[in-house]
Amino acid sequence: MKKKTIKKGVGDGYQRLVTDISDIITHGRGRTIQAIDVIQAQTHWRIGRVIVEYEQGGRTRAEYGDALIARLSVDMIARFGKGFSETNLKMMRLFYQSFPIRQSVSDKSMKNKVRAIRQTVSDEFNPKLSWSNYCELLKEDNLNARAFYEIEAIENGWSMRELRWQMDSKGMALIEDEKYS
Repeated sequence: MKKKTIKKGVGDGYQRLVTDISDIITHGRGRTIQAIDVIQAQTHWRIGRVIVEYEQGGRTRAEYGDALIARLSVDMIARFGKGFSETNLKMMRLFYQSFPIRQSVSDKSMKNKVRAIRQTVSDEFNPKLSWSNYCELLKEDNLNARAFYEIEAIENGWSMRELRWQMDSKGMALIEDEKYS
């Protein structure tokens, strides 16, 4: 039997075909990763909400949060594997508490601009921010700074590492209280 030889290219347009298909695949993979990041952030936010609602049970503050988180971590790791450490579950809870989703149109008229900016930006989970980006943002206690870095990360497409570097180095102009107040 004779071996069939396949030519590497057919005509001058073949390289363009390979490039076009490569671009489509690269773009599709990038969009898939973005979609996964958004779904992961939504999932973690919803987990945080369920934890807070369970902890509070109608009360304003939970009394036994750490014990609950420790037990929940063991059970979730047993069912789903890594990703549900106590630290991660606490971050999910904090994520829900720190990034509320606007519930009504009346929230648009809030006087506190930082909160309004933060809620508008976070209203729907921005595909430019991954769960890791949100975790970095949650490390910032200053709400003005957090809102600033969130906006900058979205506008500049910062990866988690770039966001961390910006927040650690304070390489950006420091946030002035009057900038968002």
